Amino acid sequence: LAGETANEPIWDINEKGSPYRGLDVFDFEHSDVFFGREDEIVAVRTLLREQARRGCPFVLISGASGSGKSSLARAGVLPEICHFEIDSAVPGWRHLALRPSQLAPDLVPGLVRALTHADVLPELGEWLSDLLDIHAGVGFSAWLIRFSMRATDAINFATQKGKRTRVI
Repeated sequence: LAGETANEPIWDINEKGSPYRGLDVFDFEHSDVFFGREDEIVAVRTLLREQARRGCPFVLISGASGSGKSSLARAGVLPEICHFEIDSAVPGWRHLALRPSQLAPDLVPGLVRALTHADVLPELGEWLSDLLDIHAGVGFSAWLIRFSMRATDAINFATQKGKRTRVI
């Protein structure tokens, strides 16, 4: 598939396979071939911006099963935010999209592994073993409170080192 003005293909079928996902979700890496939902993408981004101004940056995307909610969020809204919501204070975004089944066999260590991935919040890596030890000795609620405190510390640490970023 080639773009309107590009000489190079925007989707190399030999390298990436067919761009037609069938019933599979379009994900972040499929944003180049995700189209036809521009109005919804703009609506979600506008609402998200309005909600952020009110202090609650949250938008619920609802609809019938199979209507493309996940694709809209992952291949439409998320890439638009990551590519275009950049300014001098926040030069980049990090993101993580996952299903609970990807955290198996244990939710908490799986979540810690996912969040400490190099593309997400590697700053949490120094606390990884500590967080897992805490999880082993306390209930989930107590762990979650301690985890959020540690995550805040890690984000503040990254900000102080000039690596300021926003996390979706």
